[in-house]
Amino acid sequence: MGDDNKDGDAEEMPVKVGKVRVKGVKITKSRLIVPEVKGILGSSTQKELFENLLKAHSHLHSYGIFEAVSSNLGMMDDAEALEVVLTLKEKKRHMLHVGMEAAANEVLTNISGQMINLFGGAESVKVNACIGHSRSSSYELTVLKPLSHQIALSHVFASVYRRSTNQLPSLHTEATIGSTAGVKIPTRLGQYSCGYAFDCRHITGLSPTTPLGVRLEAGHSVKSSVQHSLELNKTNSAAFPSKGVRCRLSQEVAGLGGDVRFLKTDGELQLNTTVPYTPLVFSSSLQAGAIVTDRAEVPISDRFFLGGPQSVRGYRLRGVGPRDGNASLGGRAFAAAGAHLFSPLPYVSSDRFRMHAFVTGGSLLPSVPSPRSP
Repeated sequence: MGDDNKDGDAEEMPVKVGKVRVKGVKITKSRLIVPEVKGILGSSTQKELFENLLKAHSHLHSYGIFEAVSSNLGMMDDAEALEVVLTLKEKKRHMLHVGMEAAANEVLTNISGQMINLFGGAESVKVNACIGHSRSSSYELTVLKPLSHQIALSHVFASVYRRSTNQLPSLHTEATIGSTAGVKIPTRLGQYSCGYAFDCRHITGLSPTTPLGVRLEAGHSVKSSVQHSLELNKTNSAAFPSKGVRCRLSQEVAGLGGDVRFLKTDGELQLNTTVPYTPLVFSSSLQAGAIVTDRAEVPISDRFFLGGPQSVRGYRLRGVGPRDGNASLGGRAFAAAGAHLFSPLPYVSSDRFRMHAFVTGGSLLPSVPSPRSP
């Protein structure tokens, strides 16, 4: 009881910060740092000082332009006030990455470049090129800028892109040229994103075996839409979570001009937990979505598809749902669920390789009635 009182007294001990010195800044503008300095200078107790220091570290890291942030405390020459030294190490402004990945029915070469802190205000420009061994490719240019220096992890973004995707399970190729712009803002419920997208699509690359249900979709279409999403991620790892919850809800409203009009809603929920007294990790997931439209059918470019490692395992990519011959047609509503059990491999210390047992299932409703739909 006495120790608790001593700790409480120490936290409420009055302090005076007389000076904050910032070291290591070469390019970053002062408007990113001054709000953090003011917060530190305004500390009146020891507890406030440490809270403001932690807040400053977190906020400065969130810009993504600093490799390291550290602080040291000392007394000023007159020994009447504290001096705080805030040391910042800026990241390299230019980065280039080249790699390869094996995706479904495709081997991709990825080339990405990034310039960060372009004008000293945490702006960044990203360029990405993804080239497949067949007819798939994508090129994208994205610009990001902090929305507010008072709100961490908030930014505005704009991008232009050109994509060509070989939709082999649906026996066609889809080419898209488009642009999007919007904002991302952190909230108590998660990361909120809202933006506008304009896409010019072209269904082409039909083969002699492409069925009539896909051939009718061939040609050009224009989509003008507003999109927004909310994502909450409380997992302890992005790749292999062992505990925590992740959920996402997205909506797209198309019809602000263009050729298509619909309301598309989809979401997913994932729960992860460790089985007590074992190294096993149990994960459960639920996905669902629906499209509402006043048109006769939903374009194949906007439909839902099921099957493959990201939805219903054990089925090939787009292998679940309505088909016309060998082509997957997709649908306007779906639901899928799964239960997964992960176990570490014996004699392997890395958690990147694990045994995986699963049970998954799902259903996809057709976009339009078809006599060939299973």
